[in-house]
Amino acid sequence: MHHESVTTELMPDLGAAYPSSPVGFWLEDLRWHRRTFAESRFRWATEDAVDVVTWHTGGQTEFTTVDDLRSLQTYQYAVLDQAQWTSNAMADKLEVARRELDEGLWGSVLDGVGLTQVECDAALWFAEGAGQGERDSTNIRRVLKFVPFRNPLIEAFELKQLMRLYQAAGDMLEDAICDLLGELSSTRPDAVLADASSTPGVNGIRHRVEVARRDRGLPGDQRRIPEQIF
Repeated sequence: MHHESVTTELMPDLGAAYPSSPVGFWLEDLRWHRRTFAESRFRWATEDAVDVVTWHTGGQTEFTTVDDLRSLQTYQYAVLDQAQWTSNAMADKLEVARRELDEGLWGSVLDGVGLTQVECDAALWFAEGAGQGERDSTNIRRVLKFVPFRNPLIEAFELKQLMRLYQAAGDMLEDAICDLLGELSSTRPDAVLADASSTPGVNGIRHRVEVARRDRGLPGDQRRIPEQIF
């Protein structure tokens, strides 16, 4: 399998890896890229997040049973795996930049890519322990293919957009899971629901639903409509 992620171990010659972007210009090139493409080359809409969800569900949109709950949790795990693989590929690019850019520029890098320090640290930490297969997919390679020229910060920024798409699909599945937990709570034992949703007990279910409601509300709430934010 061919992998397109770049690390200093796999490709130590940065001049060969990124011939069109000398180290000193990576950050400025990212600013240029965002201006040129009105933020991002990779764009997605609400319908794309819905497509990710329905691809995994096989087109199913109504969920009413404990078996459906178990399936929804399986689908969400698969989508979040894709988000994590994309995060790992993004982290590879950030690691290349972090090793080469002056420490004083790092705050500007995070602002340019659109990540908090916590998000960046988490991405780098998880990627460090991931295997090479956990940072590659057809969509990751497709996003990188259409980056106009090689620059690890531009590539990280574009991969962040793909990661956010998968995260948005994961949130949609989370809302479906929490809605179904609420619908089944009066007719099914807590232990059955906890097992089907891979949630630790009734307190875990309660906390999970509370977080989803706090972040995205009840069915019909506008916060449940995913949109790309740069």
